[in-house]
Order: sequence, then structure tokens, then C-alpha cells
Amino acid sequence: MNWLIEDPTALILLVVFVQLILLVVFFRTGRVVMLGWIGALLVLLGLVFLVDYLVVTDREAVALVLDEMVAAAEANDDARLLATISPRADGLDEDARGLLARVEIDWLQIIVGPKVIVNELTSPASATAEFTIQGEGRLNAGAVGGMRGRHVQPFVIHFERDGDRWLATRSEPRWPYSR
Repeated sequence: MNWLIEDPTALILLVVFVQLILLVVFFRTGRVVMLGWIGALLVLLGLVFLVDYLVVTDREAVALVLDEMVAAAEANDDARLLATISPRADGLDEDARGLLARVEIDWLQIIVGPKVIVNELTSPASATAEFTIQGEGRLNAGAVGGMRGRHVQPFVIHFERDGDRWLATRSEPRWPYSR
């Protein structure tokens, strides 16, 4: 049943295909009962869309946290960024603080991914998000302070479920310019 919630595309295509067949049968036979079946399938399709809209899966929840991390970094908001990082994270909070202290980010976006893999068998549940990020900004400190540039970086971020939230615990590679 998880496939339905994660990606209902196959079911949607099946319902549309069956509706097309029922329409052909209706026009060839003129049987009004086919319109009833078409209506029932439309209701089913509406329910599928409603469930897809209302249910947030773990994979989607991790992707939302990742989007929040990107938005917080783009806004140069360390408090918002740190709220997405687990207190048990091994140095990730220091890396995030270091990044925002050394780089003023103009814009940031995920250009590839994210590919999210959730593991419910660990305790607490864990997830891994693989993606590539692109951004532009200005270095604030060091010998090249004030230098503007664009950076593309592949990342793997590990998450743990903390109650009903997902929090980042580790990043590979480490944040650029963090130390």
C-alpha cells in the first residue's frame, strides 16, 4: 500500500485507461450504466488525489526538512538552520554556524535530487538524502574575504526521526568553507 501513497502515478494512469475503455464502450453500445462506472472511477481518482495531498510520507517529510534547510541557509538565518539539526549531530551544527559566519549566501537551490531513502528498521528511524546544491554568495572572512562566486556541491545528509520531526545528524562532505 506504500506505493500508492508514495507515487500514485500508476493507479492514476490505470484509472484513466479504464475510463477511456468505458467511454469507447459507452459510445459503441449506448449503455448508460457505463456513465455510472465512469463517475465511480472519477470519484476514486478524486480520492487518490486527496490522499496524495493529505498524507505526508516520511520521504516527503525529509524532503520538506531539506527544503527548510536550504531556505534557512539562503536567508542566512542560523537559528532556523540550527532548528533542523539534531542536538546529537556530530559537529554539523558547528559546520552550519561556520558556513553562515564565513559566507553570505545570495541564492541557493537544489539542482539534482533529492533522492531520499528511509530506513524504518533503525531505532530511531533514519533517512539519507542525496542531492546536489548550487548557490552563489560572497566570502566574509579570510584572505579572500569579499570574493563572490558560485558553488556547486553534491551532498549526502543523514537524518533521524525525533518524535514527529526529522532532524539532520550528519553531512557528507562537510559544509564547504566551514572551517
